[in-house]
Amino acid sequence: INAALMNKLWTMDPKYGPLSQQILTHEAFRAASIRLEKQAECLVASGGKNIGEFARQFRCVLITASRPTCARSSERTRRALRTPRLSPTHSRYALRSLVRSFAREFRVVHHWHAVHEDKVIFATFEQYVPGSCDRQHHEHERDEVLMQRWAKMIEMIEAGNDRSIVRSQLYTELKDFLADFELHLQGEEMHLQRLGRKQLNVDLQKAMIRSVWDMTPVDVWQIMMPWIVENAPMHQQRVKFVRAWLWSVPERAQLIGRMIYMKCDPAIWERLVVAVPEIVPRGVAGWRRFY
Repeated sequence: INAALMNKLWTMDPKYGPLSQQILTHEAFRAASIRLEKQAECLVASGGKNIGEFARQFRCVLITASRPTCARSSERTRRALRTPRLSPTHSRYALRSLVRSFAREFRVVHHWHAVHEDKVIFATFEQYVPGSCDRQHHEHERDEVLMQRWAKMIEMIEAGNDRSIVRSQLYTELKDFLADFELHLQGEEMHLQRLGRKQLNVDLQKAMIRSVWDMTPVDVWQIMMPWIVENAPMHQQRVKFVRAWLWSVPERAQLIGRMIYMKCDPAIWERLVVAVPEIVPRGVAGWRRFY
């Protein structure tokens, strides 16, 4: 019924393979970019005081270390997401904490995504078409320098030196960056992703993605995996992202599931494991022995 309503009843889903996790990461970046820009805009406009409206707009609460373990606690979490209640006394520090946490996660994912492309994926592409990724390498280097400067600005805001000129400069640079970043993502999808699909068979793609997994520290994956899954705007994109990884590293299925389970929203997790039950880690409801 849903396919008929969306006029996709007789339309095939786009093909995907091991390399598709790159495009799906781009979709998470797009959704996160909108949120990041809004956060910076709110920081400039309110001066760190309008945390209530900020939280309502982005359905944010200050997240504790504990995870809901029953239906009742999960329902309390959903109510908190709908009607966040934050003390005005701590509103300024709460806003800084939320912006800082999200911005740092964005930076970690952006940095390692660029490292994966520069060191493994684009390096493989250039074996077939030399010089095809020169522009992307340069843009990655430029963006890294820019984000290092933003990190210092965020530290100034965290320390209380959040003069309006610092907040305005951060917002202006961020807005310009996100516009250029969208062009960067489109360029990779229109040219380099197609190059990879044409030149590399499935076995080569799997070997390349396995190299990406092996070169990345586990603590980085613990940030990247749930971040991408939560920020992907559509459920089917989350499913394809996980399946693309399982295509290349099937023996890591339950480790990937554990990373997602520990940080991901419970509602997203429950829907995800219906489509990909093999990622349920040991000790969690629904676990099965898949090896």
